[in-house]
Amino acid sequence: MGRDMAEAVATKGALGKSAAPWLLSLDALVRDEALAARKNVGGKAARLAWLRRHGFLVPETWVLPQRAFAAALRELPPACEPRSLLRAATGQRAYARAAEAREEILRAPLPPKLEAELAELCDRYGSRAPWGFAVRSSATCEDGALVSMAGLAETILGVRGPEALASAVRRVWASIASGRALVYLATHGIRDIAMAVVIQPMVEAVAAGVMFTRRTGLSGPLERIVNAGVGLGAPVVDGVTTPDMLRLGASGEVIEQTIVRKHKAMVVGASGVEEIDVSRPDAPALSKSHIASLSDVAKRLESIEDVAWDVEFACEEDRVWVVQARHVTGLGFPEGGDAQTVWSSANVGEALPGVATPFTWSIAGAYSETGFRKAFGTLGCSVPKHARLVGNVHGRFYLNLTEFMRIAAQVPWLDPRTLVELGGGAGGEELATQVGDVSHKMFLARLPITATRLLREQLRLDEHVVKFEVEADRALRDHDALDLAILPDDGASRKFRDVQALLERTGDVMLTCASSALGTHILLKSLLSRVEPNGAERLAHDLTRGIRDLESARPAIGVMRIVSLARREPAARAALETEGATIGSIPEGPTKRALSSFLELYGDRAVREAELSTRWCASRSAATPERSSLSSPARKRLQTPRCSASSRG
Repeated sequence: MGRDMAEAVATKGALGKSAAPWLLSLDALVRDEALAARKNVGGKAARLAWLRRHGFLVPETWVLPQRAFAAALRELPPACEPRSLLRAATGQRAYARAAEAREEILRAPLPPKLEAELAELCDRYGSRAPWGFAVRSSATCEDGALVSMAGLAETILGVRGPEALASAVRRVWASIASGRALVYLATHGIRDIAMAVVIQPMVEAVAAGVMFTRRTGLSGPLERIVNAGVGLGAPVVDGVTTPDMLRLGASGEVIEQTIVRKHKAMVVGASGVEEIDVSRPDAPALSKSHIASLSDVAKRLESIEDVAWDVEFACEEDRVWVVQARHVTGLGFPEGGDAQTVWSSANVGEALPGVATPFTWSIAGAYSETGFRKAFGTLGCSVPKHARLVGNVHGRFYLNLTEFMRIAAQVPWLDPRTLVELGGGAGGEELATQVGDVSHKMFLARLPITATRLLREQLRLDEHVVKFEVEADRALRDHDALDLAILPDDGASRKFRDVQALLERTGDVMLTCASSALGTHILLKSLLSRVEPNGAERLAHDLTRGIRDLESARPAIGVMRIVSLARREPAARAALETEGATIGSIPEGPTKRALSSFLELYGDRAVREAELSTRWCASRSAATPERSSLSSPARKRLQTPRCSASSRG
């Protein structure tokens, strides 16, 4: 969006009296609150009018009210009506009916005069929208208190020309007739829905993303979470790219940031939406002025309505446009918890410190939940049917430590504080006060059977591990020899099932080893308590910790060694502390040799290495020494008096 379009935001912006029948300008909605009601223009458009009314920088917008959708539906069979589709959303033919309705809507004629109005819009404003128009949904239940519909309805970017604009309107209407959207709405008690459409000139974004203005339901100081990428924000919003992650304080200060390498940026070119190479892939997506503007937006939003906000934004030059904003939906606590529940990202947060992609969560979420239940069952503990052990907190993995401890407390000899410490977490003292009423009766009743099974598994553990290593190695070779891009749908589906089975098998072996280690710790503590009652816990922990034997701990140990050497080499330390340092800028010596060895061993490791995405053909080659820059966390370790390995098995 150019500066002339920014100036147009302050002007009337309507298409004239002749356009009154269908398209409504955002300025018209700002002036008439009744016209801007959710029942007329949907949740997204109503909120955009609210934002403009309160002085936020919002792109020029036109809205096609829901009555246009209703008029188009009157020309179609009754089975295409949303009310009918929602009633059948849980039936056996739900997806088939939705697909049939979608095709009907895509072929539906537009209401009289609407095509002429869309053509007039393109003629008047097309020259001021070099990247074309964005056409978005604005359902009447969208962005509500309990239903957001985020990502369920279609958004079409880079639309140019009257015919393409008319087609985009139909596609947005038809997106309501998708199986997953209908199931989502029916599950949330929605019985009918209407669809308005938002049309905006595309912001020529240098960066874009999403901001959560506060952490809902979690104690501690106020923090804002920002995820941003270069170019358009669709890859960040859709979860198909790894964004920069920033934690901001209440005053806008950066508490923590993770800057990722961004090879490609999504933009709108001459032929439509495309990806281009990024000239500075390691540079932050957001400038200091962008961060300051986002902090100001968050403060102003919360000063008007004191709730947590989910804000989508786009940065053009030094300006930050608010593309949409909604209240964070839900009850304020992660599913499976309440105000007293302790959640922790310790351990899992090392592999996935940022927001996980939907693909990652769909696989790892269910895998983790099933794995932990199986582990507790192996130990002889009862797991409540409706307990949630793993939670999705704004897209991040968290463990429900309160539920963990209540289950683990069934073991009479297991102190919750010990389990928290072994897992790399904190808060053991608080958790210990929450498990005092847990009964040991059922555990003790099952103990003879449990002990026999654990002993049998322990005796066969070495054999199981060796057998699994052979199977895993063969599966990896088979996987590397296969090109996923050429597989048909059923072949890809079978491959995913094979990988899922291997993942579950891996989890079984890992959990058997973990159960064995935990059982060894408990037994060792019992024996040590006879000779050293006061120090048995500490001695058992020290003897069973074995951090240097853990594969996952070795990268952290390697970093500790580099830090230790750099402290004794001032020239190497100075080079490492320089922003953008590379291996070539470090003088010859022990530090450089240690770093070269580290990159050779772990150059393909990353803080988000456990993440799954749909970028099938991404290169898995190791980072080369000359191109590998040191991350901010590595430089921070040089300034830390003590370093401890944080990776745990």
